[in-house]
Amino acid sequence: MSFVLAQVELAFPILVFLVLRRCFVAALNHDAINVTFASGHHVMRLPFSKRLSSKNAADIDIARAARDKIAARLAAAERAVAEHHANVRQLALTDADDAALEAAESAMRMAQDRVRTLSDGLHEADESIRQAEQRRDAADDLKRRAETAAVIDDVAERLGEVGSEFAGLMQKMAALTERAVALTPDASGLHGFCGRALIEIPESAELLSQVLRDIANATRNGSAPASLPRPEREAQPTRHVPPATTRVFTTRPIKWLDANGDLRIQPEFFDIDLPPDIAARAIELDAAVPIDHPRRRQMLGHGRVYRPDPARCVSLIEGDTTQPQPRPELVPGVAFEPMPVETGARYHVNTFGV
Repeated sequence: MSFVLAQVELAFPILVFLVLRRCFVAALNHDAINVTFASGHHVMRLPFSKRLSSKNAADIDIARAARDKIAARLAAAERAVAEHHANVRQLALTDADDAALEAAESAMRMAQDRVRTLSDGLHEADESIRQAEQRRDAADDLKRRAETAAVIDDVAERLGEVGSEFAGLMQKMAALTERAVALTPDASGLHGFCGRALIEIPESAELLSQVLRDIANATRNGSAPASLPRPEREAQPTRHVPPATTRVFTTRPIKWLDANGDLRIQPEFFDIDLPPDIAARAIELDAAVPIDHPRRRQMLGHGRVYRPDPARCVSLIEGDTTQPQPRPELVPGVAFEPMPVETGARYHVNTFGV
């Protein structure tokens, strides 16, 4: 018996070492450990993502450092080949003896062999970097898939739990509405809804939970996207910012071009909002005054709603230096006012009550 115990004591460290070695090899091969929850619903694969990420990052750094060294040596070897080749040509031109030519040619061939060797090494270093990057990408993909599948499993589990809770509430509601139907027919609609909900919602929740579990498994085995779909961002309503304006009081009829290039006309003795540069030009030409000017208080309310003749308006158009035409002389008791051309009449007569 003591011999058996002694053998077990000797074998136990070996067994522990073999188990740990199996786990380590599984991690290096991007394997995972399956963990089944007590409920039996979930099977979560727990990859050694941190260990894999660290190892792959270290492998890539080592491979890149080796490649840089080989590339530097290859560049030096190529320069040496060029120098040896130039030396051989120079010896040939100077009619050097055979021994000197053979020595120079031998050195050139050795340099060429070194270039081929280093070129092969550089190719292998590039391949090592490519494989290390593939391992890194595979480890990142495995980690991302495990995280995504865990989220989907959680939604499926909670959906089933909420479905069960909802069924319990509907049973209580159905019992109450059944008693209420005997008292009033108005309760029949709600009672019917409770009955349908008891049948449809638990079954639908269970079916949807199973669909989600299938999606989680597909995510793990690579047949489904590795990341959760991002919700579509709602289009933000564009805020219309009105252009800056300056309010002035017109003292003479004015005309200007708006942002669309259309001609705008405004009679005198009215408040109007103009673009700041046009408002400043109107004040400069004495065709308008600021809102707080005393003339506004005197003349406010004296304006008449009419369409002035553009030829008699002060032009606020940039570059237009034409002067407005004078108003026609007024006949006592009669006011002559130019009318738009499209009316067919040239004057509109006001008799001022005469």
